[in-house]
Amino acid sequence: MTESKILFSNITILILINFLFSFLYPTLFFREVWGAVVLPDLPNPTKILELEKNLIYSHNNNNCTVTLKEGDNLQNALNNANPGDTICLTAGSVFKGNFIIPVKNNSQDKWLTIVSTRANELPEGRRVSPLDINKFATIAARIGGSALKINPGASFIRFVGIEFIPDPNETRPFYNLVEVGVNGPLQTQISQIPHHIVFDRSYFHGRNDLQLRRGILVNANYVVVANSYFDEIHESTNGTGDAQAVSVCNSQGPILIHNNYMAVAGENIMVGGCDTSVVGINPEDIVVRGNHLIIPEGWGEKWHYKNLFELKTGVRVLIEDNIMEGMVNEDVYGQFFASIMKSNNQNGGDNGSWANMSHVTFRYNHLKNIVNGIGFGMAAQPPVVNGHTAYVGYNLFENVGLNYGRNYNIMLGLTYPDFTTQKAFPNLTVEHNTYILGKTDKIVWSIFTFALTHENFVFKDNIIPGHIRLDSSSQQSIMFGDIVDGVQALKYFFPEAIYEKNVNYYNLKNTGKDPQNNFYISGCSGSGPSRRDCELDKIGIVDWRNGNFQLSNNSPYKNAASDGKDVGADILTLKNRLAGVLDGTYRYFLSSKTSPTCPSASVTLSTSTIKVNQITVASAP
Repeated sequence: MTESKILFSNITILILINFLFSFLYPTLFFREVWGAVVLPDLPNPTKILELEKNLIYSHNNNNCTVTLKEGDNLQNALNNANPGDTICLTAGSVFKGNFIIPVKNNSQDKWLTIVSTRANELPEGRRVSPLDINKFATIAARIGGSALKINPGASFIRFVGIEFIPDPNETRPFYNLVEVGVNGPLQTQISQIPHHIVFDRSYFHGRNDLQLRRGILVNANYVVVANSYFDEIHESTNGTGDAQAVSVCNSQGPILIHNNYMAVAGENIMVGGCDTSVVGINPEDIVVRGNHLIIPEGWGEKWHYKNLFELKTGVRVLIEDNIMEGMVNEDVYGQFFASIMKSNNQNGGDNGSWANMSHVTFRYNHLKNIVNGIGFGMAAQPPVVNGHTAYVGYNLFENVGLNYGRNYNIMLGLTYPDFTTQKAFPNLTVEHNTYILGKTDKIVWSIFTFALTHENFVFKDNIIPGHIRLDSSSQQSIMFGDIVDGVQALKYFFPEAIYEKNVNYYNLKNTGKDPQNNFYISGCSGSGPSRRDCELDKIGIVDWRNGNFQLSNNSPYKNAASDGKDVGADILTLKNRLAGVLDGTYRYFLSSKTSPTCPSASVTLSTSTIKVNQITVASAP
């Protein structure tokens, strides 16, 4: 037989095999022929490095341009300060007012620093806490305004060791402790946006009897919030808005939120939720890293609770190495999702139609005591830019499924109020996540979407409870339970999907339609917590009851993922990355920054010994 005939014969056989498999195993056919992994772009590393360098500040009181004590005129000092000055506030002093930082002529990009006289006792890179209270100087907001406003156009302003609070004598609700820039007619051009603003080692908080909507409202570029402590930020259940520690609005980015503690009843961090007064901009190049976001147990029923983290806009966003935990008390109406990510034109119409949430990476986070996992692609008001391209990987979801209603691990395509305007969310990859189901008898869905088509959907190597569930027709069927599932769901709603090597447990309604090339737990009976316990034990997790979520060496899913790794999250790496997040000593995990290999490098010393602590520098090609 000639080579051309052999080649033709082989091609014919391959076509017949693929044709046969397309009927027997449709998801395998899609995966091999059409499957595509489209990963998001990460934040611009040059911009993020500049933000990190802006955190380098070691205080010395000998460098104070002026030192103020309680009773001195802080506003005059701010008015008269020049770029490059350091305004030192005596630790323990309280300055009451609604202070404003005006625009300075700053052609040389010099920093104006407002700092506590005991900031030298607050180590660089370590998060502060209420235990440091005697080392702070305090700026207290009088009713009717913020403690501090930074005017449009201001630049290069740094705060270190400052406590921001509402006036202790006031009981009326407060809005923002700090406002950076504005979202309005005074800031409609990019040149008017404040930039290079740093809040480092500072303390933002309200009181347990007081409504306080926000810690910092950010309408600025090149903003850093780091090593700081936010607490008692909440609005009542009959309030007019959600509370946030940091809310980003009229901004083009970049933004770094690093190593903070944030206790909030609304969204700990919100990006978006507004129509920007600068036409066409979205916050871009955002890093949220090493933070402890929490709704504390015991805050009670008087506050309005929501999601832990939310994007309504945001392009090239990296959320990594965070611990996010919700309310433990199941009797309180708690947050809906650990995170919501969507493009949202807040008020509808042309103003805000450019809202864009895309290129989001959510990795190496520990989320616990939450109702639902993550929701994507939701829109509130048309028109809006379609959200797209996200990665969710190597996260641990512990005790998912608290409180009320159904429990979703990944939700796609929720729309309010107009179902017909919703678009699909393309380019979503979900891999190597471990979900530990809480004690629930409620319905659990691994993936839930409405009647939308999502392109380039990848869902692999996860340990996850529940089934694929997809609404098959209209918004009305959400209420009446018109659902399709399994292979049929993937075929029609996720064409070209990769769905493989997932360990599915708590699979109580197995109809035989589940996708092939995945793992399903058998041999457990009943329902509820006893069923869950049995199936988690069969997975072979070392000690999930006491917080060790690694797979044991005897687990059937050890090294069984599509890439040869363990199915689920890399628990050991996650533990190493999260070191210091709880106590505020977090350091950026440098796993991706390996030391370069220099093949012909050499070092020549003038003597045969090196003294202890001696620094030797050598250059290499």
